[in-house]
Amino acid sequence: PGAALSWFSVPMFFLAVDKILHWADVFCKQTEVIAITPLGGDACRLVLSRSDAFAYEAGQWVGVNFLNLPGEMEGHLGRIGSAHPYSICTPPGDGSKFEIVIKSMGDGTWSQKVCDWANRNPDTSAVRAEISGPFGGLQVQLQFFKHVLLVGGGVGVTPLISIFLDLLKAHVSGDIARCKVVLIWAVRNVEQVAWFAETWANLPWDDAALKESCFEVRVFVTTMSDRAIA
Repeated sequence: PGAALSWFSVPMFFLAVDKILHWADVFCKQTEVIAITPLGGDACRLVLSRSDAFAYEAGQWVGVNFLNLPGEMEGHLGRIGSAHPYSICTPPGDGSKFEIVIKSMGDGTWSQKVCDWANRNPDTSAVRAEISGPFGGLQVQLQFFKHVLLVGGGVGVTPLISIFLDLLKAHVSGDIARCKVVLIWAVRNVEQVAWFAETWANLPWDDAALKESCFEVRVFVTTMSDRAIA
């Protein structure tokens, strides 16, 4: 029994620490929903802010939940362990705001309810959200590489966009020079290409890094009727 207890107590200790940190995030750090915007292809974009000048690294993710999502139980009751993981798709900044994209996983799912809610253009001041994290991190130290290839499909590209924009920002500022950084993104249809149209439009196209193709974004639409390269 003593040996079994020692094996059992260690994981339970770390589980308890994880839950304490999660609820500290929920109750001690207030989350504000700045915008919730519907996107084509059964997706929506959330622009969020947190009261603690939220600091994160490129490629990290957060746990997301809503306390008043239509069709779901309201309040904190029954929400232990129910946060939904989503990657941040914006580069690290001053912590004033960050974005995530939620793709519907089918009828009746939590993600579909969020997308339906976005389509109804809710009053963001009335949206009650909670964020835990950030979590995760890159296992590769990209600062040691001059050539970087990022490959993602569908909504799975979100952490890669954060990484790509962070590398571009460091290159433009002169912190770390790169020889070549390419982001390859494959999507099923043209509607999904528009998910990050604003992101592409806001890139510093006049900078030499983009003019000389040091940084490239290649988008592939894979459905037979819409096969294309952008």
